[in-house]
Amino acid sequence: MDILKNKYFTWLSVAVVAMLFLFLGSATIHQLKETDTSSIDSRNTITVSGTGDAVAIPDIATFSFSVTKEAKTSAEAQKSVTDITSKILDAVKKNSIEDKDIKTTNYSLYPKYDYPQVVCPAIYPSNCPSGREVLRGYEVSQTFEIKVRDIAKVGQVVGDATSAGATNISGPTFGVDKEDSVIAKARDEAITKAKEKAESIAKGLGVRIVRVVAFNENDNSYTLPTVSKSFGMGGADAVSAPQLPAGENKYSRTVQVTYEIR
Repeated sequence: MDILKNKYFTWLSVAVVAMLFLFLGSATIHQLKETDTSSIDSRNTITVSGTGDAVAIPDIATFSFSVTKEAKTSAEAQKSVTDITSKILDAVKKNSIEDKDIKTTNYSLYPKYDYPQVVCPAIYPSNCPSGREVLRGYEVSQTFEIKVRDIAKVGQVVGDATSAGATNISGPTFGVDKEDSVIAKARDEAITKAKEKAESIAKGLGVRIVRVVAFNENDNSYTLPTVSKSFGMGGADAVSAPQLPAGENKYSRTVQVTYEIR
């Protein structure tokens, strides 16, 4: 009996010690987690902003145009649009525009209806039958986006497309093909200005900058307005190449940087 009691108390002691270690370990891990994820006291930080700009001459331009035709049948309408777009694209490609820079952005086909007026008897106006829709035909519309990589040819490409039958021309919009490098320059300038400001403030406060604890970036780039024109049905007379100056594009970035100070 004494042996059983001793074994019982021994196992009980082991269990208590194990639970104690488990509790202490859990508390220690919890404390460590709190320490690792605790945020820095905002009183020990400064937040500054900086804006950087970079200017680049556009080296690409994009514009769009559409061809819309209506016919008695959908097949006729589709053929009409296909014939005209083929003529337009042939004219565009003569300006060294490659297939990869020609993209269809919309293609639609839908029926068109007329709603003829019904003559109502004067003596029974309340019994006037309602008008019914009558199928007139089908309308097909296709829209293309063209990218021009030779800025000097933009006006010529637009003029040739219009002469060949393009309508509802929108653009061009001028851009920079490798704009990431230009944006990086604006960002670097913004960061430099923010850091200089932070160092000046820290010096005035008699503290030193330890590290960056937060960063945010805003896009303030200026987008030039596009030129939109409608040239009617096109194809009737030759259209002289319009003058379309590209100007320059300005890219701007504003950053906010939070530094830990001591």
